[in-house]
Amino acid sequence: MGPFVHVTADLIDIGSVNQWTLQLNPVQPVRVYRGMRIGQVTFWTVRGNIVLYGGKYQGSRGPQSSKAYIEFKS
Repeated sequence: MGPFVHVTADLIDIGSVNQWTLQLNPVQPVRVYRGMRIGQVTFWTVRGNIVLYGGKYQGSRGPQSSKAYIEFKS
């Protein structure tokens, strides 16, 4: 229909507790209405050792700016 959901949008870390914000990029003009389905979430079977997420976005609410800079602080 026109909106492209970012490729990694459905990759949520195990143990992550927060609100999700999907990155949408329109590739052509499109109208989005309330209740309209525009994406999907997939659930995968986990194998091997499990380490729960405890990263920089844990517990976030609402849209978040990138916190990638935290990884580069000295």
